[in-house]
Amino acid sequence: MSGYQKKNPPPEAHLHLAYGLEKNGQIQDAERELLAAIRLRPNYLKGYRWLTEFHKRQGKYQDAHASYQKLLELDASQAKDPDLLFNLAFSHQKLGDRTERPIRYYKELLQVAPTHVQGNFNLAYAYRDGASKHDWSRATVLYKKVLELDSDYTEAIFHLATLYWKLGNETEARRHDQLYLQ
Repeated sequence: MSGYQKKNPPPEAHLHLAYGLEKNGQIQDAERELLAAIRLRPNYLKGYRWLTEFHKRQGKYQDAHASYQKLLELDASQAKDPDLLFNLAFSHQKLGDRTERPIRYYKELLQVAPTHVQGNFNLAYAYRDGASKHDWSRATVLYKKVLELDSDYTEAIFHLATLYWKLGNETEARRHDQLYLQ
């Protein structure tokens, strides 16, 4: 027998193979490769990031959330990463939590990245579902900020119109309905 020994590929190879498998529709194989990368290097931040994004794309929000939490355990500095904060908040919303935790993470995100359009939009959306005029007013302010950052964000215009109707401001409600229809 020759001196050749078969070595395990590095974790990065598993990540790239997972990427190709997912693009090819081989979802279970892709997940297996992502998990293999993490088994090879249990504290592999990049592996956990890829795994969380993969789970999010697959709609497996509980799995994505568990990976986000693992990232925070491994490296507390990740708590200031806008993408991670957004994904934590978003995964809570997708798991059915429409109040406390997603709002907390969206607020943390906006402290780090105040011009994060989707973060502002999703926080407004969380407040929009609130039961009080105070929540609706906060949502209104945030939707206006979204439109300052991206004037073509038509869904924000639609929600503003709805909120103005809820708040009894018929003039602004009609104006935003017209803007939305244009």
